[in-house]
Amino acid sequence: MHIHKIKADRAATVSEMRAALSAGNNAEFEKLAKQVEAFDAQINAEERMAAFEARQPAKDSLESEIRAYSVSAAVTGYANGRLEGREAEVAQELRNSAQTTRGMRIPLSAIADYERREVTANPAFQNQSFQNLIPRLAPASRVIQAGATVLSGFGYGSISFPRMVGGPDANISWVAESGAVSQGSATFDNVTLAPKTAGVFLKVSRKALVTNSIGLDTLLRSDLNTSIGRAVDKTALVGGGTNEPEGIMSTIAATVFGDANDVSLHAADLMNAVEVEDNDGDVFFISQGVANLARRYRNALGMPVPLATQFYDKKVVVTNNVSGNKLVYGKISDLVVGFWNQAGTAPSVDIIVDTATYSSEGAVKLVGFVDVDVALKQGSASFAWGEAAVSGS
Repeated sequence: MHIHKIKADRAATVSEMRAALSAGNNAEFEKLAKQVEAFDAQINAEERMAAFEARQPAKDSLESEIRAYSVSAAVTGYANGRLEGREAEVAQELRNSAQTTRGMRIPLSAIADYERREVTANPAFQNQSFQNLIPRLAPASRVIQAGATVLSGFGYGSISFPRMVGGPDANISWVAESGAVSQGSATFDNVTLAPKTAGVFLKVSRKALVTNSIGLDTLLRSDLNTSIGRAVDKTALVGGGTNEPEGIMSTIAATVFGDANDVSLHAADLMNAVEVEDNDGDVFFISQGVANLARRYRNALGMPVPLATQFYDKKVVVTNNVSGNKLVYGKISDLVVGFWNQAGTAPSVDIIVDTATYSSEGAVKLVGFVDVDVALKQGSASFAWGEAAVSGS
């Protein structure tokens, strides 16, 4: 019951109490008094509830715990059945808040954070000098770095965002004196994000497990982050594969280019495709093939033409996640990347630590699951893409 209704009923009952008292009806007076006491209890409860709802929640201590979190310590401890300390506390809190957990949960920010963490020295290596482990070369996430809109506050299930597709200005008309103005109303549809699961597989050798004092934690975080980033890039730019989200190329029809080797004209065609939709793009994603073609281009004096000139001073991102001779152009903030696996205050990755598969080698198999989806705020008005028919290719 609404608190204002309770207060109104209480006031009416108090008036009845006054009438009963004036009439000398003590029995009725006592009956009404109990009702007033019940109303007072309800009002007190509602006011306390309103105070709780208005109060800002205290800052979760999980954030400070994550800053010193060690992925390698968590993996090693879980594999040996001795997960303890900070890593055990974080894993338990994430597990308690998550809907389902296949193995062990680690916070997503512990993977995505590039900030260096201090690694405690192992006495077994104290008289030896080591440099950092050398990570493999792999394309990192580019769409998020370029400025895509990242949403990570989702719980579970699909999320829909209303989108205006038509407004009153569509019916603007010039009218004669005393003429009637045409009616106009806004029309809407929805942009929907639904969780789709990406799996990441890593194999950590026995020798790597004993090198936790020389940067294994940094290596694991970097490799997991790179793998997740590549998955996001591939689906955002291409997508449409089995169980994958729909990306730019799988959602929008390709723009057909006319001039085979002129990258600058290709860029102009893509910019025009976005601008005719009343949008304004700010970034190009190009393949290595297009980048090589642009870098080899020479003007009439035989001088190289800068990429900034050929792409009209727009930001240019070269990525292997765009194949062949393809170019993508659009408004990067219109690309929405949503993360699920939301546990408490921290998005997390579900990690299965498998010690059995490679037990004869002493290696550990790590399988990570993250739920993600991508969408375009304005559909085909957000991006355009095409593939250059390069002569000789």
